[in-house]
Amino acid sequence: MIQRKQTIFLFIAFILAVACLALPIATLEPQKMGGEQLLYNLCVLTDKGKFDFSQIVAFPLFIMMVIVAAISLITIFLFRNRKLQMRLCSVSMILIVLWYAYFAACKFALTPETLIFHPAIACVFPICTMIFIILARNGVRADERLVRAADRIR
Repeated sequence: MIQRKQTIFLFIAFILAVACLALPIATLEPQKMGGEQLLYNLCVLTDKGKFDFSQIVAFPLFIMMVIVAAISLITIFLFRNRKLQMRLCSVSMILIVLWYAYFAACKFALTPETLIFHPAIACVFPICTMIFIILARNGVRADERLVRAADRIR
């Protein structure tokens, strides 16, 4: 049962979540002099190449994306408990929506009048992750309907 299409969708969702964790999600460019800073899910990379962990604003983004990646990977191996799989997929989708809400809040918190906020391509990965999780959830739901129909026939 592990070779189902949901497994592929969940594995792709896991890969995209990990890629989002590894790549910068935005660039903070000063309007005047200074180098640009890269915003990662965990911290801000300064123009001098040092990680600035003092701005804890981005840390919840990291936590939410790690949870989504972990749930996606764990859900692959829960193929015998389809109801739990569907619930975990729903939890992942809610966390991704919260990730985007907090990302928007970070945009306003991190960009005073002196900085310009430029989203990077990695900020699109969570929505792609959500699409694959929705596809996986629909596949799990179809499997559950098939099993229930088979049980009724017996």
